Amino acid sequence: MSKYKIDPDEKLMTVKGILDGKETQCHAAARLGVALTSVQLWIAIYQSDGTEAFYDVGVKSIETP
Repeated sequence: MSKYKIDPDEKLMTVKGILDGKETQCHAAARLGVALTSVQLWIAIYQSDGTEAFYDVGVKSIETP
């Protein structure tokens, strides 16, 4: 399995390709060297949160009294 972080753009492109029927989940996982469950998680996150799901928008600050 992969020991490096997959770029958010690559995750998004992969998920869109899968959902468009251009690539299978198994093929995408093998191509990227990640577990099938990782690809399935990306799809679930994308379907829940959309395009923004893969981009870190920063850490929200927590106000303390």
